[in-house]
Amino acid sequence: TTVDEDEDSHVDPADVMLQRGAFLRKLRDLEREDELARQQEQESDGADDSGGNQLTLPQGVNDTSPVSDFILDYNSYLSHQTFYDDLKHVDYKFIDYGEIQNGTTKKDHNFDAPSRNTLVVEQDKSLGKGGLCWDAAFCLGEHLVATQNEWISLVAKKDAPEGGESMVSVIELGSGTGLCGLMVAKGCAGICVSLTDLPSLMPILNRNICRNFQKNKIVLHKNGPTFETKLATDKEYTLQSLVHEKSSNGNVSSFSLDWDDVVGDASASSTDEHSVTDTIAELSFDVVIGADVVATLYDPVALAKTIHQVAKDERSVVYISFKERLSSIHRSFEQALGELFDSIEIILASSQNSEIHSRNRNPDVGILIARGKKIKG
Repeated sequence: TTVDEDEDSHVDPADVMLQRGAFLRKLRDLEREDELARQQEQESDGADDSGGNQLTLPQGVNDTSPVSDFILDYNSYLSHQTFYDDLKHVDYKFIDYGEIQNGTTKKDHNFDAPSRNTLVVEQDKSLGKGGLCWDAAFCLGEHLVATQNEWISLVAKKDAPEGGESMVSVIELGSGTGLCGLMVAKGCAGICVSLTDLPSLMPILNRNICRNFQKNKIVLHKNGPTFETKLATDKEYTLQSLVHEKSSNGNVSSFSLDWDDVVGDASASSTDEHSVTDTIAELSFDVVIGADVVATLYDPVALAKTIHQVAKDERSVVYISFKERLSSIHRSFEQALGELFDSIEIILASSQNSEIHSRNRNPDVGILIARGKKIKG
């Protein structure tokens, strides 16, 4: 090999960084173009069709306030949904999802039936991905509510006390704003949903819990920190007047959970009385759910191991919704999960006979279902 050939084959790190910078700038330019096109489309819809996104002003906010102070009526978006990009709703401070309906199948799920299970979710884009509401979360939440008889019957305990019912336990990993788990707790009877995420996201998660649930439906988890949430800290964004009824069919709980603690050394000692690591062996759930948690910022193998660890037994069922962005990350996750569970099934919204029961028709959303936890001998 000649010296010239060696020089030509050398990759300059500076050139790589410059190319990466140019690529990111191009992505930002495309994002701006997409945002402009979306705004023009919304303005056109508002002029020609009263069925566009209807904005409700929270108390104390006037029509000169920035867009981020508005509330999105999600049912209005569903009535004419024409775009599905990830950033379409990030500038709304709150999203009003209306009434969370219950039903058993797509056919008999009556979305127009009267209900008191209203849901308003706060989001905050300054918190990053975890502070936003995503299509995959709504799709999974609505799917689980619509098919609750199916999955609850699979895991329901047979040893319920005489004359009573045993609560089905559900854990949501990477809850973020809590959208998916809150929908499930609102619409499904006989369950308790534990919402979990990192400490930085617990304040917004707990605010959304207290905003939408009566105190007697909020369970303080024995392995998690207690919390006191005052909606007054939202200043003018106190939405108690918008959530007319905090009724719910199920119970809800929350605690901070780091996946590294779950898959780490269980024998590690800790002086923190609230440490999840010390009590991780006690954390076991009938159903494990997660919405859009498979991403580059997470370890897909650690996620799979966490799911296996918190799944109670071979009857446990796992539901993970996703909007696939990076195939290699998803394949790694599916492979890791396949080694820990007997069966893996994926249903896609884009398939001709989609089994996803949701009014959100995002063609890129899928749901992975895992059954049959493998018990180590």
